[in-house]
Amino acid sequence: MRKILIPVDFSESSANALRYTLKFFQGETCIFYLLSIYKAWEYTTQDLMQAKPDDSVYNSLVSENKQKLTDLIKELEVFSPGERFTFHGIADYDQFTDAIAQAVELNEIELIVMGTDGASGAKETIFGSHTLRVIRKVNSPILVVPINSEFEKPEKILFTIDYNTRFNKAFARSFKLLMDDPKMKVHILKMQAGEEEAKEEAPDKSLIERAFKNFELEYHCVKDVPTAEAINSLVQVLGIEINVLPVKREEFLERFLFGSAVSKIIYTTRVPLFIIHQEEAK
Repeated sequence: MRKILIPVDFSESSANALRYTLKFFQGETCIFYLLSIYKAWEYTTQDLMQAKPDDSVYNSLVSENKQKLTDLIKELEVFSPGERFTFHGIADYDQFTDAIAQAVELNEIELIVMGTDGASGAKETIFGSHTLRVIRKVNSPILVVPINSEFEKPEKILFTIDYNTRFNKAFARSFKLLMDDPKMKVHILKMQAGEEEAKEEAPDKSLIERAFKNFELEYHCVKDVPTAEAINSLVQVLGIEINVLPVKREEFLERFLFGSAVSKIIYTTRVPLFIIHQEEAK
């Protein structure tokens, strides 16, 4: 049974992420937790004035979101007839990442799904800037769904790696959430920043093949090109449906991935992006 958390803000971005997720997991037994967060910074004195005398402030602030979640769940049940899906609505009043981290821990979440509209800079939205914060602070696999993505049964997956990529048990568990069909073809995109670095620290090919046993593999090596550009080029040329990106938390604080900020990869992705957290080498 899958346990999947989907933050929603009732926008088209989150609605599209919901549609994509339900189609992706058709035929499986899943519990979907829909998390609506009343953002702490939107709290105003007017909220208190509108509250009923016998209501707590908390209940007053989340009651509207609870009703929206109830209505949304009814729509989703109509959208997915005959599926073994269960929906739970969670309305919370908290900081965005804190609410998600708490929901992940309490409900033993295996996967977070978030929509993004590709915004950046001053135009970032709740599913733009916050997506990066969730990836950095919450230790869970995350599927990022661009607003224009329509579901296609994954047949070609791009797995982007560099010399820091580590293949371990945590990686294998995360990847099984995505790939359970041996008919899928995995394209390995190896990013290289220099000949010496590639020679000394490139992932062992045998480890890659062991991690992707039973799958057809094809390798692509790119040197001294921004990762976002390399990814988008291969996605278009090869007809990729999903890009898998292993990341480390430090990459969102101060590191860059071969000249391209990780945020740019997220904002410019043309296909859903599956984020797997990597353990640091010891």
